[in-house]
Amino acid sequence: MSTSQFPFSLMATGIGSMPHTDAGEAAAAVVRALPNLPAWPQLVRSSPLEGMAAQFAEGITGVRMEEDQVIQEGTPGEHDYPTLSPERAAGFFALLQQDLTGVRGLKGQVTGALTFSYQVALESGRPAMADMRVARRYAQLLGRVGEWQESQLRKHTRNVLIFFDEPMLDQALADPKVGPTVTMDILSSVVVWLRARTGLHCCAAPRWDFLTRLPYHVLSFDTYRYGETTEMAVAPLRDFLSRGGAIAWGVVPTNSDELARESVEGLEGLLERTWGRLVDLGIPRALLERQALITPACGLANLTPQEAEAALAMASGVAARLRARAGLA
Repeated sequence: MSTSQFPFSLMATGIGSMPHTDAGEAAAAVVRALPNLPAWPQLVRSSPLEGMAAQFAEGITGVRMEEDQVIQEGTPGEHDYPTLSPERAAGFFALLQQDLTGVRGLKGQVTGALTFSYQVALESGRPAMADMRVARRYAQLLGRVGEWQESQLRKHTRNVLIFFDEPMLDQALADPKVGPTVTMDILSSVVVWLRARTGLHCCAAPRWDFLTRLPYHVLSFDTYRYGETTEMAVAPLRDFLSRGGAIAWGVVPTNSDELARESVEGLEGLLERTWGRLVDLGIPRALLERQALITPACGLANLTPQEAEAALAMASGVAARLRARAGLA
């Protein structure tokens, strides 16, 4: 992991999915709300081709769609080089058509190899994770999708962040045919293709002892629900931050009722209380600030477009208040 200065200190960004069906509107909303570090919007409501597996399956040998299901015939090609197309990732191309001259960086995202392997079905009907040859090949190919995204985003900024989304991480860790060792191997093999800073997002309660040993620069979690878990993991978190790692603090809830009850001030207070406990337990405040991103807790596709934009604005507002308090421009 690089120990060079983290370029996104106390910036706000998104997790990816948005409820919009118009790519241009979604991209414009993201840039308005997240002017420092926009994330391209994944439009899961617009087409089944923008689903977590389908979106990143294009260009993989043997993959076909049956209604909303992605099916793998045979073994993916070793030399496949999957990329994104406007048909499956309209938000990616719409973001690049926005005025990006003032951004500090750009964020891309890919469905992680574990989650992808559980969501793609083999011809036998079993998940692709049941065939470890296929799952390991997916890790390589999804890493190449991240590499391709990085190459496109670097045309607009030198500061690129590529996240891998792993909502099924806990399932892999609990799976007796996978478990921690194979999970670590697959997650690690994905990021070898990238020069950009990399992040891992999982919306379940984080297993910090495991996560902080991964070769990712940023760990993203649902702080709104699981912020207190950090108190039980002070030593691994302090070591991770000291090595140059960063935490994406998902303080903005993605449930409509919870979002309606919250404010920028209230969410800043939630994070301040979490950080205060960590400072009391020995993690320097300056280190927490320097190695922090502010995000929604998870994707925003289950909200209305207006709610999603409000959630991004809240994340940006919390980041701005924290940056001002820390004396950052």
